[in-house]
Amino acid sequence: MPRAPDIVLADDLTGAAEIAGVAHRHGLRATLVTRATPPVGRGMTVMDTDTRLLAPAAAARRVRRLGRQAGTRLAFKKTDSVLRGPVRAELEALASPFDRILLIPANPRLGRTIRDGAYRVEGRLLHRTAFARDPHHPARTARVRDLLGAGRIALHLVAAGAALPARGLSVGEAARAADVVRWARAVDRRTLPAGGAEFFAAVLRARGARSRTPHPPVVPAGPALVVSGSLAPGALAAARAAEAEGWTVSDRRRDLTPALRTTGRAWCATALAPKDDATVVRRRVAGLVRALRATHAFSHLVIEGGATAAAVIRALRWDRLDVLGEWAPGVVALRPRSARRVVITLKPGSYAWPASLRAALRRAGPFA
Repeated sequence: MPRAPDIVLADDLTGAAEIAGVAHRHGLRATLVTRATPPVGRGMTVMDTDTRLLAPAAAARRVRRLGRQAGTRLAFKKTDSVLRGPVRAELEALASPFDRILLIPANPRLGRTIRDGAYRVEGRLLHRTAFARDPHHPARTARVRDLLGAGRIALHLVAAGAALPARGLSVGEAARAADVVRWARAVDRRTLPAGGAEFFAAVLRARGARSRTPHPPVVPAGPALVVSGSLAPGALAAARAAEAEGWTVSDRRRDLTPALRTTGRAWCATALAPKDDATVVRRRVAGLVRALRATHAFSHLVIEGGATAAAVIRALRWDRLDVLGEWAPGVVALRPRSARRVVITLKPGSYAWPASLRAALRRAGPFA
């Protein structure tokens, strides 16, 4: 009898895509779902709970309901690597039936570490980095206890190499990749693992999975549309660089439509209108992409920024997407089940643009 698929809950879309990409890299068939639907086939189902921006109580209710549906198949809880959002409320909502939760949000391979109770990015305290200017969850401290806030379950901050408490919510410190690997080996049936992509990969390897060398995904011939909804410092710079390479850069349909038809390349940059309300901008961009999709204007859709990606995918009603591969860790190509001739690439705003993805975009052109 086929094994029931493992289920991962992720608090936002790009995080869900990142986890699905890790699963694919380790030889698992991975499907990303954007609604509370039953697990999809074999392999791993990664569910976007869309709770990053919810109030803690609302996020806890949604996650608790999905956790009950997942039951014993719940394999991992993806959180933001720098602890943005109602992380503690979501984890506490999943505490039953586990004895303990092990949270490893650090990604040492990306320079994101926890040591002596403080979170650092590239050696700098979190609240002294660009994350201090996050529009929704600005980092005002680097102290992990303060980032997680108060809760009803005992919180333990555990030094790397120390014994894991039998109960409660434990945050394992990790300054090196080897620390993450050791924490993954501490996960047992009584423990719900949670945290970032590096920890998830280590958990898979601890379960016997092997990482494969990623190959750039194959995208269909035809026009490429890039939608950048990120407010990260490099987002506007990337749009300007694309414009210098001959891309049409605009946030208006009357500019994007002819560009896709004639050159096969268009870049929609919401950072061009920074004074507008972010929710209004996302809604407008989602409607624009839906209108372009209705005319089959693109074959490759690249979206930068998790909130924008979620708005666009909801507007397109793409609720099940299969992983095709990774351009780089965290930058994932997927194929919607209801739009098999389209490839969508999701890129977190704070991640660099992979060279392989840039090369694929340069090859884009109009339909023959």
